[in-house]
Amino acid sequence: MDRMEKRLLFGGIIGILLILTIGGTTRLTRSGLSIVEWNVVMGTLPPLHETQWQLEFAKYQLTPEFQIINKHFTLKDYKKIYFWEWFHRLLARVIFLYFAGFGLIYLLKRRSLKIISLAALVLVQGIVGWFMVKSGLRDLPRVQPLMLSIHFFLALATVSVALFYLLEKRRRKCSEILSRHRLEMGLFVLLALQVFLGCLVSGFRVGFLENTFPHMSGGFLPQVSWDFELSWGAFYHNPIYIQFIHRWVAFAVMLYFWFLFFYKKTVRHPEWSTFNILLHSQILLGVLTLILKVPVFLGILHQLTAACLLLSCLYALWVLPEEP
Repeated sequence: MDRMEKRLLFGGIIGILLILTIGGTTRLTRSGLSIVEWNVVMGTLPPLHETQWQLEFAKYQLTPEFQIINKHFTLKDYKKIYFWEWFHRLLARVIFLYFAGFGLIYLLKRRSLKIISLAALVLVQGIVGWFMVKSGLRDLPRVQPLMLSIHFFLALATVSVALFYLLEKRRRKCSEILSRHRLEMGLFVLLALQVFLGCLVSGFRVGFLENTFPHMSGGFLPQVSWDFELSWGAFYHNPIYIQFIHRWVAFAVMLYFWFLFFYKKTVRHPEWSTFNILLHSQILLGVLTLILKVPVFLGILHQLTAACLLLSCLYALWVLPEEP
């Protein structure tokens, strides 16, 4: 891998983290359902005159979100939420063209599939993103939480693959990590579960409920009916349980890391320093985001930190030094 290819990969990582930030802003400002069509080419430009704006607004007025939540919206209000969704899609197009353009150059000149493979992942991400939006244009004014989770994890997968390529000469073999560092891999799996739960909390919008910590509903446990069953349907109809699990899995991740810190010497190496700092910062940030009722800035920062935390864990695993 030459120096230019490394720079392209690093630029792609920054771009994907940027679009994750804009995506979080789109989500928290309830802007994600403002554009009801997926026009790959024509949708690159926003409406340019009043007639086009009125047409887009008329389409939005047919959606459950407008009819149930935003019926008071004027065209001026609509333009505000339209901007974030349009900007989010525009960045997705830019990142796709970035990887596709440079990927074709490296494919033809050096027969390298690295960058072009990232373009393919971004394309899949865009398709899933549209199906996610469609899921929120039917009955309920929200996207399907599972679709939101898949959308977010595809973004994480793309940036993780880019990091994997970038560390080509430094990283260890995955088979070696799986065979000799299973406890550290357990930390990654538990962290990935926690991020998935965070996606569900966001999808069900239960971060806006039970904004006290550590208590919920005046006690430690949420109010659970006696006929509660451990099933997806129960969580779907009572998503506050997901928030409860998300709260305490965070501390399970922290305790697991402390266990590794005192039991395994590997996580004391400098490669784990960033993860250590981000982990404890993320828990504090999560509590603040909850008790302050999810202000937009903290919600975005919480999402971005989750992505960086997962990346820092992968980085530490891939460049993990041998135990003395």
